[in-house]
Amino acid sequence: MKRHFQIAIILLTLSSCGYYVYPPKVKVRYQYDYTYKQKLFKDWETSKWRKHKTKTAYIKYDRNGNEIEIGEYGEVWHFSNVKTNPDSSVSIVSGHGVYPNKLNTVTYKTYNDSNQVMTEEVWRFKDNKKDYLVYKTFFSYTDNQLAKETEFDADGQIIREKDYDLTSNVQYENRNKTIYEPFVRVDGNSIDTIRYDTNGQVIEKIHYYNGKFLYRQEFLYSDFGTIKTELRYDDEPDSLWSITEWRYDIITKQLTRKYWNVINSTTERREEFIYDRKKLLRRIERYNAEEKTGYTKYKYKLY
Repeated sequence: MKRHFQIAIILLTLSSCGYYVYPPKVKVRYQYDYTYKQKLFKDWETSKWRKHKTKTAYIKYDRNGNEIEIGEYGEVWHFSNVKTNPDSSVSIVSGHGVYPNKLNTVTYKTYNDSNQVMTEEVWRFKDNKKDYLVYKTFFSYTDNQLAKETEFDADGQIIREKDYDLTSNVQYENRNKTIYEPFVRVDGNSIDTIRYDTNGQVIEKIHYYNGKFLYRQEFLYSDFGTIKTELRYDDEPDSLWSITEWRYDIITKQLTRKYWNVINSTTERREEFIYDRKKLLRRIERYNAEEKTGYTKYKYKLY
């Protein structure tokens, strides 16, 4: 009897130290960013213990793992002061900032019985309450494949259409909308063309704004799906500007590393992704070249 008890204890210990085959069902995920401050009396150097914490986002999931609510913090506020000068001229001083603990936008999604997204609404918030609808998107399917996205503004006018050509693996997107993020309004018409390979992976994106070429992205994939590389071309379709590389675990397929570098420069960024034994993302370490600049932490509520 004693021997059986000892074996049970050993098995329980081993199982508690092992990894979960599947991650647990997440109800809510919270995101917090930490940025290192400058050293006291040495503001040209970065401190390794003084840091600034910001609550940045949360995601709510249904029991099927679908994102049903996405909240982003940082409500934007603006100010404008008008002053009449002695010479009767007028000076206007304006600016903006954010309330870090107040919601800025919240996205709501609905799904069908096949866990396919049907609608998406984005709302602007003020004082943590709904202020106004930014846009709403409807998703259409043909033979269980996404065929079209149609986006409307708050007045019901179509501002974006995305069509999926299921036979030639090409996607077209036409947008005529106002961009609000993060602090400015930009009006204009943009057209995107996206091509896919036979595996459904994006291999090229070409972006135009007001009829002019904006930038092109080319994507490469390793044989075992552990490396994804983006080549970004700006100003001209063949003018390479930067390279971004994503690395994935060969077994879990989870992202482990992201690296970004601007061609012919010393500008480079790196992120390292850290998971717990339940395969939940717990931390992202951020680096500027070899210097650690901060990190992102995640907390969870489970079903």
